[in-house]
Amino acid sequence: MAGIKGHELAKAALETAVLDAELRSYGMPLATYLGSVRERVPAGVSVGIRPTVAELLDDVEGYLAEGYVRIKLKIEPGWDLEPVRAVRDRFGADLPLQVDANTAYTLADAEHLRRLDEFGLLLIEEPLAENNLYAHARLQQRIATPVCLDESLHNAADTASAIAMDACRVVNVKPARVGGYLEARRVHDVAYAHGCRCGAAACWRRASAAPRTWRWRPCPAARSPGTRRLPAATSPRTSRSRCVLVDGHLPVPRSPGIGVAPVPETLRRFTKDRRDLYVT
Repeated sequence: MAGIKGHELAKAALETAVLDAELRSYGMPLATYLGSVRERVPAGVSVGIRPTVAELLDDVEGYLAEGYVRIKLKIEPGWDLEPVRAVRDRFGADLPLQVDANTAYTLADAEHLRRLDEFGLLLIEEPLAENNLYAHARLQQRIATPVCLDESLHNAADTASAIAMDACRVVNVKPARVGGYLEARRVHDVAYAHGCRCGAAACWRRASAAPRTWRWRPCPAARSPGTRRLPAATSPRTSRSRCVLVDGHLPVPRSPGIGVAPVPETLRRFTKDRRDLYVT
């Protein structure tokens, strides 16, 4: 697929299916294939923008009570310093806390963003326009909080460029964003080789891959248990999901392939066409 430009999500889906089939034929879990050395990984949760600070604090308190060990707050202009300060004041300096700006700021906001340094954040994720490595490098020069890049990094080459420019000091590794697990592993290895921390978001199998993923500062995986993705009528505290949070950690799947079985009814609902492939 190297000759096809873009379409990372589609590539990731196809690659994952092929990888799953191959690993199942070997009886090998994906975690083992990726070099996993952990049986479980710590879990964090992303908390969106709320109507009031009081509601935000209630949500954070609830997630911490469920066992999450790291909190990520979504921020934007007008909703940044006050909610971050409130969470720090309420839950203390020891809470692993980070923020995600989703490209909501510009370089002109650098002095304002520098005020976040006082809160001892793990990182600020994707604060400026997507793909603008130069602006992120300029921002990182002016703030102490580590900049984390996510959507701006499409492959290992982008990652190497960003690190060389000091446009980021943390790399968010998402297989779906970069075209699959194989490229995600390359992104991780580039970051590790350059001494850059990695956050393995949306993939706790990858987060378990090796001690080097979390070598510098424990920055728990951003993936939340599947229970949070249940329909609204189902309580997120129920245990219907295969992924159950235990002591703030998620177990690394150890069954062959990607570790979970497809849901036939869901596949049928979204299937447009079908081809049967036979290997001789």
